[in-house]
Amino acid sequence: TGVFYDRYVRGLWVPAEGLVYQYFANHTEEFLIDDPLQWSKENHKRFYKIMLGVDFGGTKSHTAFKAVGITYDWCVVVLDEEHIDSETLDPDKLNGKFLEFVTWVGASYGEAQARADNEESVLIRGLQNTVKKAGLHTAVLNAIKMQINDRIKLTILLMAQKRLFIARKCEHMIDAFQTAVYDPKSFEDVRLDDGTSDIDSLDAFEYCLEPWYQKLIKAVETPYTALRS
Repeated sequence: TGVFYDRYVRGLWVPAEGLVYQYFANHTEEFLIDDPLQWSKENHKRFYKIMLGVDFGGTKSHTAFKAVGITYDWCVVVLDEEHIDSETLDPDKLNGKFLEFVTWVGASYGEAQARADNEESVLIRGLQNTVKKAGLHTAVLNAIKMQINDRIKLTILLMAQKRLFIARKCEHMIDAFQTAVYDPKSFEDVRLDDGTSDIDSLDAFEYCLEPWYQKLIKAVETPYTALRS
């Protein structure tokens, strides 16, 4: 869809400009679900992996937690989120909030793996120690930090193939997809990161998908039979 359709299907080298996720912004309701567990039951799907994404905000941004479920047929569901004002955040509060989030997600959806912004190694060690002391089995690993344009392409693919869904309560995630824009001053494809859109939420979401990038890209090539009760 969008700029990728013009380039790769129509063969036109058009500039990337305007909204990054244009279709989502115009058809948001198509992607929203009320209850992920009820949705999975009604659609005969099971979650293969539960992923947690953590993006540490700076003084003028927010720290974002995302919980994302990946089904056995490679659909992606944003299950839950936490958005914390970084100006009021210290390491102890961060660890406490993360522990609450991990505990809630684990009780609701099952054991998860976390991927966190690898530029903050000290904070990552704090999260690792926190879940270990609590006796939880959540691995907290570094995010892969793929090229942003590759992350964008994957998200747009999931949207175009109707394989991305978002719990309606995840307002920050919804807003991030609705408002992300390309940098109009750049000659390259650059997602604008000047505080006008919620890049923290996008990063945290994308960290969840990176370990499964190739499988998500190739998923349509692999037949899947839904489990039916």
